[in-house]
Amino acid sequence: MTIFMDGRIATTHVTKYIDVEIDKTRFNTTLDNYIGSIDENGIYQIPESFDIKFFGVTKLGSSALQREFAYKNIKSVSFPDLKIIEGTYALREAFYYCTSLELIEFPELEEINGGYCFYDWLSYTSSMPKTLSFPKLKSITQLSSSRYPMYYLAPSSSGVESVSFPVLESIIGSSIFYNSFTNNTNLTRMDFPNLKTISQQDGFGSSSTSYAFRGCSSLTEIHFRMDMQEIVSTLTGYADKWGATNATIYFDL
Repeated sequence: MTIFMDGRIATTHVTKYIDVEIDKTRFNTTLDNYIGSIDENGIYQIPESFDIKFFGVTKLGSSALQREFAYKNIKSVSFPDLKIIEGTYALREAFYYCTSLELIEFPELEEINGGYCFYDWLSYTSSMPKTLSFPKLKSITQLSSSRYPMYYLAPSSSGVESVSFPVLESIIGSSIFYNSFTNNTNLTRMDFPNLKTISQQDGFGSSSTSYAFRGCSSLTEIHFRMDMQEIVSTLTGYADKWGATNATIYFDL
């Protein structure tokens, strides 16, 4: 990755993962904030925290941001125009050990079609970000050549306390939420208010070692639509509440 002196960020593999040109002048960071600086005594100064906004990026593909920002002092990340995540490892370890990270936004994301898209992307980000929201995400599909699109979305090492899928309608493929929230003891409630299609029996994991909420001991409520009761109650792991041993599963009117 190249950092311009006026704060612009360029990338040597734009066409690999983005089908539109990035407006490179609008990344909200500076050179000193990104790589740090040297003071008058020749001592390296730790970079300040900074924000990044990916304006104009409508799609992320395979290995798009894999480990691109690991160990950086990023304060917030926003994808204001992103609509599709596809391929494998799109955000793998993208913000690994970003201990200043407080906020990640996907306000327009509508579709995920991939495998291991979020693998360790937020691992060791301390206690933040506390909330993950996908306000327009309608479908999650397993890429035919890969597996587990939501693997390690918000496990214990992420510090995430709340995850929201308010308009999610369908999960298509095997083990979509395979180990997505493993040992996350911050989660207390999960809601799937608009989920209408679960294509395979193991959508929330196939065994006790892969259930979506394995080890989520503070999770006490899991909510679905009332008209999904017949389908949900036959899913693999339903009787075990997909690993959330202290949870009750509700079907809301």
